[in-house]
Amino acid sequence: MGNRNRISRLALVAAPLAIIVILAFAGVAFAAMSIGDIDAVWGLVDGVNPGATCDGWATGPGDNPTTISEDDPGVQSPPTNDENQVRYGGFDTCALWGGRSGFGFDGANSPAMTVNTPFVLGIFTHYNRSTGALDPFEFVDATLTVPITCNDGSSTQVQAGFHITLDETINTAPCVYPGTTECPDKVTYTPLSTDPLAFSCDGQDYTLEVLGFVPGACAPTYAPGSGTNEFITEEDTNNDACVWAQINGNEPPPTETPPPDAGCTYTQGYWKNHANSNKHYDDAWDALGPDGPDTMFFDSGMTWLEVLHKPPKSGDAWYILAHQYIAAYLNVMNGASNDDIVMELADAAYLLDMYDGNGSGSPSIPKTSHDRSEALMLAGTLDQYNNGYIGPGHCDDE
Repeated sequence: MGNRNRISRLALVAAPLAIIVILAFAGVAFAAMSIGDIDAVWGLVDGVNPGATCDGWATGPGDNPTTISEDDPGVQSPPTNDENQVRYGGFDTCALWGGRSGFGFDGANSPAMTVNTPFVLGIFTHYNRSTGALDPFEFVDATLTVPITCNDGSSTQVQAGFHITLDETINTAPCVYPGTTECPDKVTYTPLSTDPLAFSCDGQDYTLEVLGFVPGACAPTYAPGSGTNEFITEEDTNNDACVWAQINGNEPPPTETPPPDAGCTYTQGYWKNHANSNKHYDDAWDALGPDGPDTMFFDSGMTWLEVLHKPPKSGDAWYILAHQYIAAYLNVMNGASNDDIVMELADAAYLLDMYDGNGSGSPSIPKTSHDRSEALMLAGTLDQYNNGYIGPGHCDDE
């Protein structure tokens, strides 16, 4: 008995099943629109350079950014996955960066998003410091960029401009805005354009809607109506606001991959008559290897085609099973689904290998063997498969 042959043959039987299972799971590809790293870049303070006293730009977190420039807004990009800042403050000399007032925006990095459901664009921070300036900060424009990958893999982006004003109040009573510290200030944003932030993906039209500031740490979900275009900021602290948005539109249906063709089956007679390359030949035989139908059948001492042409002597169960196994195996190699006979093929291969005669040319399952009834039962199931009573059905052209 050739164990190596049995293992390799069982592997060949299992291979089509693996392919079918993979294709079954790949039948429907639930692709989804996704968002990349969101970024916002600050423009010139008060629209000129220099604008406010000691204005400057930085990239990086909080009071210790990675890079600072006193005159070049271009320092903010790249990268696109960190906070960008604009600050000002000082009289005779400029204050240290951490002592200056200003704004920061840290865009969300590849946020999870579902169409028509709010998601977080990023965190806006007003670094509100008790700092003076000969030329105060009044406003700054910011350009928001939201990169989008469509279901089909193509890319687009939405860009939006915002005019952000700072009402920097005097820290003496009576305060303009109520608060818990010295007199608070107020931040307000206004879109630079009233046009919808429209884009297209997969032939569908969408709009990006900015829902507004929600002061404080970001909540797990957006409370309807909580967004606003302004918020009051306390003095001498970092005032955070979660910025929420929503992509509006109709999500396209999932991209469906057609299921694999289940194929059809032929009987052993077809395979006997389609093994001659000079007359009628089905290239499913080539799946056996370079010798095709002349490939050795287990360790029987005979080829696949020789076994198929040899009648079962005295009703020998080995040949009865071998004939149906060969036809079924070739049907699977020809593209027919093996969902209904996976275990039967494996069990048949085991018995055919066990009783292959070890190269003697006389394979046989003795009538006294308890495996004979098992072999005949397997042959019957495979015969039903080859005739189309079970499985994908019989081919019309036999």
